[in-house]
Amino acid sequence: MLSLCGPGALSAASGLSQPGWACTAGRTVQGPAVRLGAVVLLLLLLCWAQLTSGSLEVVMQGRTQTVLLNNNVTISCKASGFRMLDPSTVGIRWYQKNQVSKAEDMVLELYGDTKDVRQPGTEVSLKRLQSGDASLQLPGVHLWDAGVYRCRVAVPYEKAHGTVLLEVLAPPNCTLNLEQTTEKNKESHSSHSSRLACQCHGFHSKDINRTWVKWNHSASQDEVISEGNWTDPVITNENATFTITSYLVVNSTEDNLYCEVQHPSLPTPLRLNITVPVGETNATPLGRSRYMWILWILAPALMALIFLVIYLLLFGEGNGLCHSYFSCC
Repeated sequence: MLSLCGPGALSAASGLSQPGWACTAGRTVQGPAVRLGAVVLLLLLLCWAQLTSGSLEVVMQGRTQTVLLNNNVTISCKASGFRMLDPSTVGIRWYQKNQVSKAEDMVLELYGDTKDVRQPGTEVSLKRLQSGDASLQLPGVHLWDAGVYRCRVAVPYEKAHGTVLLEVLAPPNCTLNLEQTTEKNKESHSSHSSRLACQCHGFHSKDINRTWVKWNHSASQDEVISEGNWTDPVITNENATFTITSYLVVNSTEDNLYCEVQHPSLPTPLRLNITVPVGETNATPLGRSRYMWILWILAPALMALIFLVIYLLLFGEGNGLCHSYFSCC
């Protein structure tokens, strides 16, 4: 009786032999060729599973990366979804958005052994690329290196990209000095005052905060000074950094004064201090300022007259000068 069990039954009915298939008691038995093909197919599937574990995805390190001026930086870009990449079949492109025109300029292109570097010094490691790391290395960054960077990764039949903002920071260089100024009132009389000048230059970005602080002896703590201070407009330097100066009028009762500076490039606030002698006034009295020049003229003349009298008393007797001037002989 003929057993209908698939391809083996068709072979028996037609009288043709079909290698790899046999029909025994209603069961289909696979031959060596079929089993070998199944093993090969399984190995291919396993190899593909090792290379891929999902769709391609580009992961950046947050939305913003910061770096100090003239330092090296690595802009992170990692491709996920692949356990291992073949650099010969992977394409990498890095773009930087122009801060003025807002257009994207290509920084680097990498595909297999072909590399197109538009910005000298930039690099993507081929060794790390095998594990999906397509990070861009920038040496000695300048202020114009700041901006939005886009990482584009392409593999056969798939591509993905991600963006990140690179901020370049320059710490401020600050000084605190005591200055003497002269002002004229409505009556054209001059008055002198003392003020502190806290100047910071060479910093970037523009976001900076200055606070005047004095030490409160009675409370044994710092106290923010909210009056008697002002700040000049920010100056943009030729190298795109900034300069700013803040002033504080010095009062006679203040001694320990501080200028506290906060900037994104500083891990902790910068504090500059100066000690002003207690009792130093912020203004010279009008009468003293008006007649001070008389004292400066009369004082040397008076000293000269005293020395002349002493000289005549000691040495003037021999030549009659003592009798002539003072009738002392």
